[in-house]
Amino acid sequence: ALPILDIEKVVLASGIIKPAVQVSVGAQVSGQLEKLYVEIGDKVKKGQLLGVIDPQQAQNSIREGEATLRELHAQLLQAQAEQQLAAVTLQRNQALAKLQAVSRQDLDQAATQLAVKKAQVGTINAQIARNQASLDTAKINLAYTRIEAPMDGDVVQITTLQGQTVIAAQQAPNILKIGRAHV
Repeated sequence: ALPILDIEKVVLASGIIKPAVQVSVGAQVSGQLEKLYVEIGDKVKKGQLLGVIDPQQAQNSIREGEATLRELHAQLLQAQAEQQLAAVTLQRNQALAKLQAVSRQDLDQAATQLAVKKAQVGTINAQIARNQASLDTAKINLAYTRIEAPMDGDVVQITTLQGQTVIAAQQAPNILKIGRAHV
């Protein structure tokens, strides 16, 4: 009888093992990478917080936007009250004009004043809409200061270190890469 031999194949090779799926994780806002919670080799889950870009600028934009909106709403109330007064004044002058107790010029001035006040109300409403959009953008930018994993995987590369500044002016800068072996 022949002896049973265990045969083992050994292959020596050098190279780079690349994951089947690899995703670059970037930033959509500029600022200092305040905190990086992962290191190369860490396993991460989709939605996991990986890092935080300093949120102060986005928070300040929100506070500024909210203050501007409060101011515009106060201006709107004043403009609406002035519009109401102009409407009442025009009605009174129209009634007096029937009695020929007011000049045509006074009647025209009252009508013009009402038109001006209506235009002011419209302008303020447009400013409110524009500033609300800016406030909504500031809130989105605040959310973008939280860098979250887009998929499950392993951290395979870190390109931006904690404390460095990321600039998202033209394209989203890479902070790190996540890879996984299977789709």
